[in-house]
Formats: sequence, structure tokens, C-alpha cells
Amino acid sequence: MDNPRAFLLSDSGETGLAANPVGGVALSPALQAWYMVFSLTLIYCVSFLDRNILSLLAVPIAGALGISKTQLGLLYGLGFGVLYALVGLPLAHWIDRGQRVWIVVIGVTLWSLCTFASAFATSFGQLAILRSGVAIGEAVLSPAAVSLIADLFDRERRTLPTSIYSAVGTVMGYGSYFFAGGALDLATHLSTQMAMAPWRLTLIIVGLPGLLLAPLLRLTVREPERKPEAFETRNYAGVGQAVAYVVANFRLYGFMLFGMAGITALIYGFVTWVPTLLIQGFGVAAAQAGYIVGSVATVGGVCGAVFWPTATRFWMRRGRADAVIILLTVGCSLLSLSILLGGLARREVWLILSCGLTPFAGSCLSLLAPLVVQFVAPSQLRGRLIALYLLPTSLIGMVMGPLLIALMSESVFFGPFALGSAMATLAITVAPLSLWSIFTARHGFLSAYHGKK
Repeated sequence: MDNPRAFLLSDSGETGLAANPVGGVALSPALQAWYMVFSLTLIYCVSFLDRNILSLLAVPIAGALGISKTQLGLLYGLGFGVLYALVGLPLAHWIDRGQRVWIVVIGVTLWSLCTFASAFATSFGQLAILRSGVAIGEAVLSPAAVSLIADLFDRERRTLPTSIYSAVGTVMGYGSYFFAGGALDLATHLSTQMAMAPWRLTLIIVGLPGLLLAPLLRLTVREPERKPEAFETRNYAGVGQAVAYVVANFRLYGFMLFGMAGITALIYGFVTWVPTLLIQGFGVAAAQAGYIVGSVATVGGVCGAVFWPTATRFWMRRGRADAVIILLTVGCSLLSLSILLGGLARREVWLILSCGLTPFAGSCLSLLAPLVVQFVAPSQLRGRLIALYLLPTSLIGMVMGPLLIALMSESVFFGPFALGSAMATLAITVAPLSLWSIFTARHGFLSAYHGKK
């Protein structure tokens, strides 16, 4: 098929053209599919703003609530990462069997309400509970989005829409700080009139967009028809069948997930603490730190979002089916070196350079890992396999990366550059084994890609 599959359903449940999601003019199946991609991508942008806002507000929150950097690391990790990982698989099982659009709407509403409510937290415990709500809400988005996009486009045409969606993970992973800086500036301007601390008002501002986008998504899109891949010959809907598939392809999923867990610990640790390193190490104001990290990293992320999928398509068309794994290894190697550079930087310009190079290299994580699943996974397993990928990367990456850097900066290293020294130490110790593991997954990918066991 040359065109994406139609996804708006009539009341009878049949697939076909439907009313324009925005107006009253009928859209072609291609435009319907791309509208879905645009909607999911916009929501993904908002999710990173809600997820990363605490990093920019770390100093005022710590002062107002009397909490330490280690406790902030726990908020990033245990308060968000653990639940994000643990609820991912059961939610993905629901996604693989239920109405994915409705599930996304519920998730967006939940995390936005929790971000909004965080503005009124008065203790570490309250903030931890609300951050857990953000994690549960966000856990549904990527498994559902990857599954939805795969049902809208044929196997050969999924790289572009999936890459566009996944690129947000790179661009907004850092670019969200730019928007967060703008929200903080606006909140600072309004704080006197509103009689509310700027950090609290910032959380209210950041929580509002999702509360508007959730009902808009529900009103303008409907569930696409699930269609199996041509190579599927078995039913993978049950838990037992899913476990058997992963075990049979352990050489791919086992090695890749182990390696990705270590690399994501590096990148989450860097993303979490680089604004604070700019503030404490170089005396940069909080809002200015957000603008610096957001603008420089966005440029690097956009370049990476173009480079890695283009390189993958170019190489695969020339007969290298394993290009996606090789380029994933190359990108993660460059990422590790960039974080090492940023951690050792004692001049602001070198840290800013690292803020641009890290998202360029790190974009391979969000862009190429979903393609691995889409290239080889049965349609009934896509949501759960994306959640499986998020499980170790969240438990180890989101939890251990920020927490280990915080602990080392308070107990091993001292001074204004303690966070940087901790980043560099983590890069040196974690990267080698992680890179070897990712590259080793290449053999399992080739077997799965060619339909072998």
C-alpha cells in the first residue's frame, strides 16, 4: 500500500474517510494519519515540559520545602522513574488490547492535573506523591503512540513518522528547558499580582497545556484498526505468548535492554543536573540556564533528529539490515564522550558545547530504539515491547542516573563543580560495558529481522 491506513472510524466501526478532525471537510487517509502523528507529537512535547520542570526549579523548591539534592534526586528517580517503569508493562498490556486513544487521553489528563497540583505541595512527601501521578500518566504515551503509528503506516513507511515522534524525545529532553525558562519568567512577572511564589506559579502554567490537549485529542481522532504484519503466524495476545517471544529473541532484547539501561542512566543524570551545574558552577541565573540549555540543546537535537534516521535509511537501502544497531552503538559512544567532556568542563563554553553535542548523539536513543521494535515485533506486542524497553531504562536510567550523581556530589566530590565530577565518573564507569552490550544485540536483531529463531 502506498497510502497510510485510514484511522477514523465510522459509528459502525468500519474504516474509512471521516470528517476533518479540525473542520468539516473530509480528509484523505494520508492526512488523517499525519494528523494523528502531529497530535501525538505535540502531546509528547508537553510531557517533557511536565517531566523536566523540577530540574529548573530545583534551587527554589529545595529552599522552600527544605529538601536536599539527594531528595531531589529521589523525586526524579523513585518519585518518577520507578513508577514510570513498573506501571508501564501492565498499562501496555491494556494498550495492546484496548482503546489506545482513550488511554492516552486519560494519561495526559492525569499527569497534567498532578503537575498543576504540585504548585500547592508543602512537603517532600506531597511532591513525591504528585510526581508519581505524573509518572503513571506519562507511562501510557509512548507505548500507545508507537502502536498507533504502526497501524497507520506500512512497515516500509514507518521510519519517517516514527522518527518525527521519537525526535521529540531528543529535542524536548533539553528544549523543554527553554520553554520552562519562559514559563518561569512569566511566573516571576505575575508572582506579585498573584501573591504566589514564582516556582509554584510556574508549575500551574506548565500543567495547563495538557488539560487543553487531552479533550482536543478525544474530540478529533478515533481508534485505528489493528492490522497484523504479513510475517505474523501466531497469536501473541496472551502473557505467556509474549514471554515466550521475548525469551526466543533474548539475544536481541536482553543485550539491547541491558546496554540501554546504562546509557540512559548517563543521559538522565546529565539532563537532570546540567541546569543546576550551570547555576552553581558558573553563577548563571535559573531562567537564563533554562534558555541556554534549551536553545543549544534544541539545535543539537534537531540535527540528530535529521541525521540518525537518514543515515539508517541510507545504509539499510544498501543492504545493511543491522544499520540501526550499528548506528545506535556509534551514537551512544559519542554521547558518553560528550557527557565526559561536560562533566570535566571548568569553562562555561565547554559545558555549553556538551549541551549541544549530547542531544545530537543522544537522539539515537529515542529515534532508533523504537525502530528496532517496529522492524521486527509482531503487532500484538508492540506496546508491551516498548514498555519492556522503558522498564530497565526507567528503573536504572531515571532512578540511578540522577540519584548516583547527587550522592557522589554530596559525599565524594565537593565544591561548585561537584556535580560535573560526578557526571564524568559515571560516564567512565558505565559506558564501556553498555556499549559492548548494545553492539552484541546486533546478532539477535539480524535473526529476528530475517524471520529466524
